[in-house]
Amino acid sequence: MKFKVIFTFDPEYEGYVAEVPELPGCLSQGKTLDEAIGNIKDAIQGYLYVQEKHGKLEKIMEDIGAWEDDRTDEEIIKEIYESRSFSNRGML
Repeated sequence: MKFKVIFTFDPEYEGYVAEVPELPGCLSQGKTLDEAIGNIKDAIQGYLYVQEKHGKLEKIMEDIGAWEDDRTDEEIIKEIYESRSFSNRGML
């Protein structure tokens, strides 16, 4: 599945904060962009697991129009770095 993720550098934390707008309350962070990507993937999996346990997963997936993304983590990271702005929106 593919989700829009917003990565923002937080100078106070000295790392990256990742937020998934389509999944309210689904955020994570990491000292490096690689770590933030791994952590937000874990957060997304946990979020979806909880929604599934409460019988809400299908509705959420329909509401956000989730689809498949065949890109690797490396391709996503390259795209973010090439954008020259870490407050950019990436897709995971």
